[in-house]
Amino acid sequence: MNGMLILLIAHYEGKLLCRNFIFLLLCGFMLLGITVFHVFLQSDWRVFEYTVNLPSGMPYANAYLWGIMQSFLVIFVVGDFVYRDNIEKTNDVFLARDFSNLEYLTGKLVGMVVVFLVLNVISMFICMLVHLFASSFRFNVGLYLFYLLTVSLPALLFMSGLVFMIKIWIKFRFFALTGLVMFLFLSLFVFSTKTLGIFDFMASRVPHIFSSMVGHPAMGSYLLHRLVFVLVGVGCFVISVYGFKRLPNNTGRSRRLGVVGVVFVLLGFLTGWLYWLPHQVARETRNDWVTIQKKYDVYPKVKIEQHEIRYDIRGEKILARGVISVRNSNSFRVDSVIFYLNPSLEVTGVTAGSHNVNFTRNQQIVVIEKSLHPNERCELDLSYSGAIDPRICYLDISLERYDEQEQDELFACYGKRFVFTGKDFTLLTPEALWYPVSKPVTELMNPYVNTSEYTDYTLTVVPAQGNTVVSQGKLTVSGDTSYFANNRKLQGITLISGQFYRDSFRLAGNPLLFEFYGTKKSMLGSAWGDYPQALESSLKRTFTALQWMSPERKYPFDKLAFVEVPVSFYAFERSWKEKNDYVHPEMQFYREWRGVVPSEFRRRMKKIKTKEERSVEWFQKYILGEEYARRVQKHDVPELSVKEVLFNRKQERNRRWSENLFGAWPKNKYSIGPLLMAYGTLIVSDEIPVIHRMMTIVQRQAEMREMALPDKLSYHWEGVKFLMHHSLWDALHADSAGSCMESVIYLKALQLQRYILTQVAWADFSVFMDDFWKNILFKK
Repeated sequence: MNGMLILLIAHYEGKLLCRNFIFLLLCGFMLLGITVFHVFLQSDWRVFEYTVNLPSGMPYANAYLWGIMQSFLVIFVVGDFVYRDNIEKTNDVFLARDFSNLEYLTGKLVGMVVVFLVLNVISMFICMLVHLFASSFRFNVGLYLFYLLTVSLPALLFMSGLVFMIKIWIKFRFFALTGLVMFLFLSLFVFSTKTLGIFDFMASRVPHIFSSMVGHPAMGSYLLHRLVFVLVGVGCFVISVYGFKRLPNNTGRSRRLGVVGVVFVLLGFLTGWLYWLPHQVARETRNDWVTIQKKYDVYPKVKIEQHEIRYDIRGEKILARGVISVRNSNSFRVDSVIFYLNPSLEVTGVTAGSHNVNFTRNQQIVVIEKSLHPNERCELDLSYSGAIDPRICYLDISLERYDEQEQDELFACYGKRFVFTGKDFTLLTPEALWYPVSKPVTELMNPYVNTSEYTDYTLTVVPAQGNTVVSQGKLTVSGDTSYFANNRKLQGITLISGQFYRDSFRLAGNPLLFEFYGTKKSMLGSAWGDYPQALESSLKRTFTALQWMSPERKYPFDKLAFVEVPVSFYAFERSWKEKNDYVHPEMQFYREWRGVVPSEFRRRMKKIKTKEERSVEWFQKYILGEEYARRVQKHDVPELSVKEVLFNRKQERNRRWSENLFGAWPKNKYSIGPLLMAYGTLIVSDEIPVIHRMMTIVQRQAEMREMALPDKLSYHWEGVKFLMHHSLWDALHADSAGSCMESVIYLKALQLQRYILTQVAWADFSVFMDDFWKNILFKK
């Protein structure tokens, strides 16, 4: 190949493209559209509020938008010379020159790619200006280069190669353009949600957003996905050279080019298989674990009364020991003690007193050969070590939902990570089985059955050097060791370790301790450090809400910690669970760089009107009229916002922190309301496994003093139809009730409530329930 010839052809192809007035006009409109997007959605003048303010947010949105727009242009611009030359014959004099088809088409491709890359750089530069001078996003030029090379460039190479091949091999221009446009829309709106996004050339739902705490959520998988489209794009281009309707200089070489093109495409398919393979292996592994758990779920279990855990964090691996006091709470003898433990944690020894005890291991199941008579107690000492396998989490979630990736605000896909391990950051929830438990987190045969139990936990952690440890209980630090002692029994504990900044606040005359853990000074707790009045006022409102939300009108814990976690941390919301893993006893997780709350407090403390407030005031006065403004002041009419009028939708206002904290469930997935309602007491029944859910619903209805109204029953119509021919027992043991199980439980709870109220009055029932929750706190 002659490099000078290629550059010469590329030079003139670029000139021809830049002389195309319609092309330049479309590019101008697209750049203007991207600028408007950044200004009104990601700058300080944004119209809509966003909740996560990550440094990679603006670079990715810019690369993603330009990638889509350039793909649309590529369809109509790249390779169009094929049809134009067939009609006008304007290039015949040049095609007679002594250059190969490969040199000619490569020059064409290079010229077009360079033009689009220049336009991409212009788009990036505009975004950088907004980023630097009109946005609160932290700036990092390296992120712009990363997304240019992994989002825009692979998409450009793939679409260019595909367009070259389609237009050269398909003679009818209409069919070629129609097929390419259909592929573009299918890739963006259909393929992105299928087969792990392997056919989505823009990687819309492949995790791609960097976390400031832990970095990229899946760098290896992401780069493999992008490499697929680079290889396929190059292969399509080489195949198009083989099919180009011009006599080749060397017929044998032309055939070899066809073979090379096919090889590149096959390499792309192979890379796609390598991308898909770990997900398929994970699916098969999870299926095996589900089968194993279902087998052992029916075995009799013992109760863990006390559990002393010692964790030594050594990078990705841990060295742990658990001293477990168990009791046979069954009415019959058990021949073995069964524990559930993460499959990647290897049990190195089990002792009872001074004697070694034999045990067997079947993936996540540990069977200890120790027989116990009814009510007999025994203390077991388990040593285990290894890594944490996150695939054990959420075995009750379907494989399709488990693999599905969500596209969050402003096109961001944060990924789904349930476990973090390493010297920089560690996050382990009970879902990960990071310590032995005698009952599964969820019973897979019937997930609505509550398998929780109360245990007296103590935790000793040796973290990586310089890390702060967060968990339940009172913290005592001795050297490099953190010790947590709980004065009440819990259903599970959580471990977090990282390089946190810690702030704490205690209201005057109030024993409740508020703690804030964040990795950056801009974290919400640190950000409020300059505004102690705002912080104190908000915490007073929060404490009042905590008291009101708790069933016995008293917050059951000694502290409430707000912990910043990576944006890629994910917790499934399940109808058979009353809370998710964003909230735990004594703590609530906040996404990193969640920027709404701090700006709200700064605005309130400065006592000045923000640009948004001034714009709303101007809108109400000059658009809706002065008479409307006067009536608003008199509370004669509701106050309307720009969003309500222009977009015909109710504005979700920036509410106070305490209101966000207790937002309606499940709309606010960070709400700790379900934790307060469900965690203090556990009600069990062998005849009615879902009695705890039912009594929680009854309690809520009793507090609100309301009965089931017809309009509310309309939301549970599927449950009504099911109960017309079936019972609650049928629902618990029939797969057909899965879609309406929540409605069935709700309706049966209302039936129980109606029966109770035929025996006692509202007031007596409410007093009884309050006393019950208060006296049976943290008991089963």
